[in-house]
Amino acid sequence: MRSKFILIFFGLAINLYSCFVFAAVQSPIGSVVFVQGKVVAIDQANQKRSLQRRSTIYLHDKIVTQENSKTQLILKDNSVITVQAASEFYVSEFSFNKGSPRNNKYVGNIAKGMLINISGQGDTKNYQLNSPLTTIAFRGTGISTKLVTKGGVLNNQDISVFQGYVTVNNRCDNVIGPCKPERINIGAGQKFDSVSVNRAGKIQGFKGSESLLHQGAGALATKVLTEENGGRKGVTIRCK
Repeated sequence: MRSKFILIFFGLAINLYSCFVFAAVQSPIGSVVFVQGKVVAIDQANQKRSLQRRSTIYLHDKIVTQENSKTQLILKDNSVITVQAASEFYVSEFSFNKGSPRNNKYVGNIAKGMLINISGQGDTKNYQLNSPLTTIAFRGTGISTKLVTKGGVLNNQDISVFQGYVTVNNRCDNVIGPCKPERINIGAGQKFDSVSVNRAGKIQGFKGSESLLHQGAGALATKVLTEENGGRKGVTIRCK
């Protein structure tokens, strides 16, 4: 009986130690600016925590919003991400050094729902947003994107640019069946400012007035350069 108790105690001690070690090595990358409704972050140890204004965001945190909920995050490089209702988003790679902007890097990932993303400081060639259907390379950009599902199955992704331009690549590695690699630049100085990418990897360009996404939150996004966030200049996105 005593040996069983010792084994149980030893196991709990190891688990507790692992949690402390994991917490210690987490990398803070930003914070929460705004929360509406219920929003949680799930870390790599599958630990869930509720988010509120000024909560710290760590690398690999999965940000999950419920219905009628949303949140806005600001990263250390002043990138701003607004995660809309019923969405999932996380940052898989991030580095920021104000004195060496060419080495800055950001890789965001949208797994579900909709978000608005404004790139921060640094060499924007190293800024990227991924989804199951696309990779989007940033160019000093503000974009909106939405994953559209039908019957619980991902049907297409809509992408709209309201500042700068991006390069959109389809992801044939995630497509079942024939898929031809496609790439298109959209935004400032380009033929289109919006695209829709279907689950077969086909990209179709639109002008803003034709895009369903532009008729939603994307068209109403505004960048405000003089907003103060935590004592530093940042950006704010307002959506109706």
